[in-house]
Amino acid sequence: MTFSGRSAPAVEDDGNPPNGCLLRGLEEYDHGQRYKTGTGYHYWIDPGDALRKARMLARRARATA
Repeated sequence: MTFSGRSAPAVEDDGNPPNGCLLRGLEEYDHGQRYKTGTGYHYWIDPGDALRKARMLARRARATA
């Protein structure tokens, strides 16, 4: 997946909330317009179902470990 010519992260747990921004990891309600080195200014970007699920499964595994 690409966003404005940039590659999205791999679909694996990155320690961010399940619904966190694809590029930054912040929740939509707290994101606004943010700057990140390498990606520049952007608004919240939907992480997609696959990444959202990976984040949820990893969070569940950490909680039960």
